Order: sequence, then structure tokens, then C-alpha cells
Amino acid sequence: MSVTAWRIVRAKLAAYAFDGEGARRFGGRWNSKGTRMVYTAGSQALAVLELLVHPEASDVLKHYRLIPVAFDQAMVKVLAPATIPANWETPPHSPNCSRHRR
Repeated sequence: MSVTAWRIVRAKLAAYAFDGEGARRFGGRWNSKGTRMVYTAGSQALAVLELLVHPEASDVLKHYRLIPVAFDQAMVKVLAPATIPANWETPPHSPNCSRHRR
């Protein structure tokens, strides 16, 4: 079974959409600086929403491309709620979250 996820990136960076370089350089919600990460969403709407939550997002969508990515569902790891650190969503994000990035 195939799963499709969506990645939204600036049009000028579309060729590098899956290299994880931006997350490596700046860090992100689930990774610290120095760790490559590619963030995707389960729907086009969620990909756009993740972008629009940032205050600088006005009139920004014309600079982005929405890209589907398909992969085998066997590659998806479902985490049991009991394995997620209690403070996973409290900024600054806990380094404990790094153990769940695999």
C-alpha cells in the first residue's frame, strides 16, 4: 500500500525539496540545527496551513510549489502515545524528542 504525503517549498528551491538542508541549517519543530529533516503533511490543505501559521506568510503562496511524495506504508512508524515524552510540545523542544526521529 502506498501513502502520499505533501511537501510545500519555495518554487526556487523545489529541486532541493527532499535534501533536508533547510532543517539542518535552521532547526525545526522536530529537529535541532545540524540534523537533516524533511517535513511533510498528510494533505495539501495541511501543508498549506503549516506554512500559513507563520506571520510572514501573507502573499507568500505564489512563491511555493506543492509536491506529492509517495512511499510504502511499511516505512511509516506509528508511535504509541506512552512512548512520546510528556514535554514534547513545550518550547524549547526537548532533546528527548530526538529519540523518536528514526
